[in-house]
Amino acid sequence: MIEEIKAIGVDSVELNFKLTKEMVDEVGRLVDEGFVKVASVHNFCPVPQFVAIKDASPDYYSLASLDAAERKMAVSETKHTIDTACRLKAKAVVVHAGRLDIKDRTRELGKAIEDGIDPRALISAMQEEREGALKKGYLDCLLESIKELLAYSKKAGIKIGLENRFYFRELPSIEDFDAIFDMFKDPDISYWHDTGHAQIYENLKLLRHEDYLNKFAHRLLGVHLHDVKGVIDDHNAPFTGDFDFSILKPFLNKNVIKILEPHAPAQREDIQIAIKRLKQLYGE
Repeated sequence: MIEEIKAIGVDSVELNFKLTKEMVDEVGRLVDEGFVKVASVHNFCPVPQFVAIKDASPDYYSLASLDAAERKMAVSETKHTIDTACRLKAKAVVVHAGRLDIKDRTRELGKAIEDGIDPRALISAMQEEREGALKKGYLDCLLESIKELLAYSKKAGIKIGLENRFYFRELPSIEDFDAIFDMFKDPDISYWHDTGHAQIYENLKLLRHEDYLNKFAHRLLGVHLHDVKGVIDDHNAPFTGDFDFSILKPFLNKNVIKILEPHAPAQREDIQIAIKRLKQLYGE
């Protein structure tokens, strides 16, 4: 896989959450040989012990869980990911921060908008349910997890990037980010911008794409670049969908980690074209 990635013009990668310890060790060998660089590692990596690869997910354990045992596992496995990043000389770990234990209605909202239904009543109901759940202490649990992880990551020299999320029940919301960054001034707890997720929130009439960037540009660590078709079809190769990648340009200086994140069935030639166009657009 690394050889295929290098063949399309990429020499730095992000490791995802579907890798076994043996796979990570092999990447480590390639890093030591100078064959590839690892820019970032996505939590949880490697796949946690006793978790099947088919079940592996960055959301398998929640850092915001009200269940102390689950939150302990989430923190422990995130520390393992930080260890992985350190071993591979990466700069950052990308983290999904957790979720509320409520029914998610994101796709229901997307379907309503696609069908031309006024979404305001549904959005209001979703917001009310979310606010009610937050009162149970999820954000406080997340803040405790971040506190422990920040102390660990600083010793390792690794930055943590908290990613803006796709599902409405997930944390952090834009308001949650405010609370997190108010409590943790340390830049080693940073913002990781996912273009598809932010654009979907705009399409769902929840906020504007640029709202995240305008508020958190000073904490921006990295970005996942992928395109959106229609209302909620994301993880397409850049420039094959509807998103205007030029709006990111003022925010993406040379220090921001830039990761392409298209999923299958993205085509090799589309990814190669995207790499060329993104380098031209962002001046790299």
